Amino acid sequence: MTRVLLIPLIAAEFALDDLGAGLLSTALFTTYLATTLLTTGLAERLGPKRMVGAGLAVSAVGTALFAASPSYGLALAAKAIQGSGSALAFVAAARYLAGLYG
Repeated sequence: MTRVLLIPLIAAEFALDDLGAGLLSTALFTTYLATTLLTTGLAERLGPKRMVGAGLAVSAVGTALFAASPSYGLALAAKAIQGSGSALAFVAAARYLAGLYG
């Protein structure tokens, strides 16, 4: 619900239409999907705890970039970085939990 409330504010900040505002979410989820598909076995090789930490760090960098982005292009790139970091953390956390209970 919070995200829906923020979209008009972000759209006004960057003078975006509905398509431009929607592309921010699309950038996040597209890179989330791509990163999930490309890094599924990475937690096995590097260890899930290390991957969760790396994913959270990447996601935090994306969040900070998005918060400080002066342009729409940088905001779009920041959302893509957030998507990659979130995917790394989620895949590794799922692998960690599977190791505990699986």
